[in-house]
Amino acid sequence: MSRAHALLSGPAFAHRGLWRPGGPPENSLAAFDAACEAGYGVELDVRLSADGEAVVFHDDTLKRLTGRQGRVDALTAGELAGVRLSGTTETIPTLRRVLDQVGRRGVLLIELKTPAGREGRLERRVADLLADFRGEAMVIGFNPAALGLMRTLAPRLPRGLNASARVDESGRTVLPDPARAYTDRQLELAAPHVLIPGQDLIPSRRVAALRASGLPVATWTIRSRAEAARVERHADNIIFEGWRA
Repeated sequence: MSRAHALLSGPAFAHRGLWRPGGPPENSLAAFDAACEAGYGVELDVRLSADGEAVVFHDDTLKRLTGRQGRVDALTAGELAGVRLSGTTETIPTLRRVLDQVGRRGVLLIELKTPAGREGRLERRVADLLADFRGEAMVIGFNPAALGLMRTLAPRLPRGLNASARVDESGRTVLPDPARAYTDRQLELAAPHVLIPGQDLIPSRRVAALRASGLPVATWTIRSRAEAARVERHADNIIFEGWRA
């Protein structure tokens, strides 16, 4: 069994941690703790702060999760550490702090939120942080050039290429077009060990053919047991949210 297959052979992955309305907010230390305690893997998002630190936050702006105006990359990691999430006492953590807290308790899927054409700083920081990490982790993302850079920076680190019929290479929502997903050029750039397709691509001939060629598949975001049952034959694992897989 390849290392990539091994990483996907365990429990399902909690999307942005095991968060819930009224409980731990998404991408928080409390949500990651809850996922580890329940025996799940963890999917999370990283982007750059103003001072070049890798911080764990999905959106490029603060408004949805904090109520504050402004961009994440306009504040330093220290400033972001004082910004509360969803009215809780949880704040925006650095990737370093998450790695320290999760350790060997669960597999991490670390999604690089790198806009197309801005590859470099985030990838180098993530590679540096993971160089000494003793747990299990994989870098994933929609940007194949970012994953290609990770191939150079951390060649032994597994890579997973995200795709959706509705999302382009920079992660922006676009008109549905399955032909945009997993093109030969994207695969050449990223050289992925794992495919991370949205469930809108499950099943599809392209994903099925690539899986048959040896690339394992983890699909997102699965929001019910019925959705999990629908994709079960077509994927090796799921990234779930809003229920207990």
